[in-house]
Amino acid sequence: MTQATGSTRPDEQRHGRPDEQRHGEHAGGDAAGEGAAGGGAAGGTVGGDTAGGAPEVVVPVVAGPEGTVPGGTAQSDQLAKRGDPAQVRGLVDQARATGQGVAARLVMAVSGGDHESAGRGTIGTAPTVRGVEPPREIAETITPLERAFAFVDLCGFTRFIATHGEHAAVDAIARFRSLVRELSARRGVRVAKWLGDGAMIIGVEVGPTIATAAEVIGRYDGRTLGLRGGVAHGEVIMIDGDDYIGRATNLAARLCQAADPGELLAVGYSAEALPPWVRVLGTRRVNLAGIGRMNGVQRLGLVPDLDLPTLSPPG
Repeated sequence: MTQATGSTRPDEQRHGRPDEQRHGEHAGGDAAGEGAAGGGAAGGTVGGDTAGGAPEVVVPVVAGPEGTVPGGTAQSDQLAKRGDPAQVRGLVDQARATGQGVAARLVMAVSGGDHESAGRGTIGTAPTVRGVEPPREIAETITPLERAFAFVDLCGFTRFIATHGEHAAVDAIARFRSLVRELSARRGVRVAKWLGDGAMIIGVEVGPTIATAAEVIGRYDGRTLGLRGGVAHGEVIMIDGDDYIGRATNLAARLCQAADPGELLAVGYSAEALPPWVRVLGTRRVNLAGIGRMNGVQRLGLVPDLDLPTLSPPG
């Protein structure tokens, strides 16, 4: 680094070298637009009024060992004129770090409107999500939500009670519910409600929901009771905070009712949408109560020889 000489060319005093004065512009990148170029009485503005009205940040410039430096003070200006290299170098580094911090905050401000993902641990920069709209926007209507649903159901439960008795039936339900709870928690979906000898599972995404239902059916010991399921996803309306109305809910429930023991039925999922260890075993035509006849209903199942290790206890 070249030491200060106590004098600076007039054009550098007024504007600074382009690489120094535009320090904040380089850190801000293209997100700040043309407003990031220097100018102005105090040495330049970063951001201007571009990118959706981002706040204007004024960055002063001061003479330093290599020209002008953003973020300086009168004290650093005097040091530069006296030619004290060590102190000037420290102030220059501090000023440069300050300018970088300002530019970084500006970039986050202007990029937040584009819903870019924030780095892990960054506070206040998460992308906009549903549910935080102003009260006026939700006062007149309920906006549908995108949810995935899976229904799983024990087959022949009434006959099982008649043959084995109530105590055996309670044990069978307890084992079934324990498996559903365990896999739902591990895959990030929720058991919305228990339906006697069945369960309703809800997920925000369809992949984990299919994975949960497929693994529950694959792991369940069907030697005494069979287990079947149906899955669908789409827009629904939430009511009373814990119930849903919509075609996706009805379709998943009706597919479950139409499934044979050991089957998981679905409609229209490509191989890319399925977990890699779940495949389409075939298709068939079914009649669904309240919906009608549907062709090409998919039978989903696990890939051959899939390893299903014992589930370890939590902790």
